[in-house]
Amino acid sequence: MIKSATQVCILMTRMACLLVLIGLPVHASASIELAIDELLVKADIDLAADRLMQPISSNAVDRYRAVLLLDKTNQRAALGLRNSVARYLALAESQKLRGEYKRALNLVASAEVINGKSIKSTAMKQSIKALQRANRLVINKPKKVPFDKKANPLQTVFNLNLADLSARNENIKNQLAALASRVQESKEYVLIYARNDAEGRWVYQQMREASEDYRLRGNIKRHKKPRIVLDAPLE
Repeated sequence: MIKSATQVCILMTRMACLLVLIGLPVHASASIELAIDELLVKADIDLAADRLMQPISSNAVDRYRAVLLLDKTNQRAALGLRNSVARYLALAESQKLRGEYKRALNLVASAEVINGKSIKSTAMKQSIKALQRANRLVINKPKKVPFDKKANPLQTVFNLNLADLSARNENIKNQLAALASRVQESKEYVLIYARNDAEGRWVYQQMREASEDYRLRGNIKRHKKPRIVLDAPLE
């Protein structure tokens, strides 16, 4: 949805660039149909390649809008814009499930740039924020309780394979599920060491899903060597 005169000017400039690129002179009314066909073909290709709003003047949204400047009733262009919105929301859903909440919200914002806020975009934002809240670790300063170090060391370290973690494959998922099962029984405090925040959140999410209704307690820290450290349970 266009909200200001500045945005109108920017859009018109981008549309003009597109029309120049396809070689359509101002007086060429007879060539408009051919221009529309060319724009639609390129826009569909851009949409399939996820070139939704970038690069400037060479993306699906700009090309569909250019068609609508030439033919405001063009149904294929209107559908293309709706599909672009739907694709942004689908990408947001994917990022949400990966624990990339900020990126997911940015994708929803991009969808709203195309066609304004909608019931679906609002619901997606609420879903992202709800999952973000649900997946926050319960952060508590660990209080050590007496442990028999011979029978059960104070800390147990489980290294995470870098290749498996990068691929997020079944090997790492199974390892994290096994650790989650242990923690559910032992109530140990979980320290997740990951290479970045997104990786740490993904590790936590895998353990949380595997531990059903149990609320993991722990923290996430950045470190070049990913690992899980299980510490003494909280009192």
